[in-house]
Amino acid sequence: MKTILNITAVALVFTMGIIRTEKAEAQMSNYKYAQLFDQAFELVVEGNHKQAIPMLTKLYDSDGNHGQVQFLLGMCRMNCGMVDAFTVYVLNKAAKNYNFQHQSGRVEDRTAPARVWFFLAEARSQMQHETAAIEAYRNYMSCVPMASIDHKTMVINRIKQLKNTGSEASNGGNAIFANLKP
Repeated sequence: MKTILNITAVALVFTMGIIRTEKAEAQMSNYKYAQLFDQAFELVVEGNHKQAIPMLTKLYDSDGNHGQVQFLLGMCRMNCGMVDAFTVYVLNKAAKNYNFQHQSGRVEDRTAPARVWFFLAEARSQMQHETAAIEAYRNYMSCVPMASIDHKTMVINRIKQLKNTGSEASNGGNAIFANLKP
């Protein structure tokens, strides 16, 4: 009996050691995190979204609660045509970190900008989640009171399209939401 307890204890200690090692590999120092963030942000600003995705993925794997990283990763995936459940998931997490005082490009700012709602709405509409997309568009509209009339009109038209798409789909119609790029 004592041998079984000793074996169980050793196995438990070994398992905990493996888990800690994997967690330590996923995390990086604050300095390295900031460096990688700055490099990825520079690529995003330059429009090199495809090149930024691997860096942003590393940052996300290291700290999955950083709202700006979530937003940038989701936005880059959208701009590269990689709209899937993971993209919606990341943008949804970022939307929960929305703050109207967001400061883009500062690694210290762990919030997401209002634009996250727009990208979330676009992703949800492309995934044919009309009701959720409409909700995200409405959240976006409430976050950007100073937007231009043209921009607000475009968002209102997208909401109308989604409402029509939803009613046509529920009536058995062949509604397809056009791929609208931000």
